[in-house]
Amino acid sequence: KAAGPLGMQWLYREMRVIWKEKKIPEDWKMGIIVPIFKKGNKQKCENYRGITLLCHTQKIYEKILLQKIRPVLEETGREEQCGFSKGRSTLDAIFVMRQVLEKWWEYGKDTMVAFINLKKAYDKVLRERIWES
Repeated sequence: KAAGPLGMQWLYREMRVIWKEKKIPEDWKMGIIVPIFKKGNKQKCENYRGITLLCHTQKIYEKILLQKIRPVLEETGREEQCGFSKGRSTLDAIFVMRQVLEKWWEYGKDTMVAFINLKKAYDKVLRERIWES
């Protein structure tokens, strides 16, 4: 958290490379799952929930992306957007995505989907739109 001037320079250069190459580092795709006790009998697995510890650099990058995406989302206010919208949830996005995928599969079409987790919300994201922002 206190990287100092040299650490900040490194972080800035790293972010620029990732942005320019449009490629997320492999180690960002992994996390360490840690069980957190909720309540009840500590011997029962269902009394724990897992949290995933992620790379701090990844979290910083996601916050930068959020700052770039949020104004566009607020400006367009599209009905399809589930994240950052009051009265919407991940269930809405999952339902719509499932319907779309089933239709595409029915017609034998190739399909690609990207999800980014930003502050506990899974949002349907068009990757090229992010890079264009």
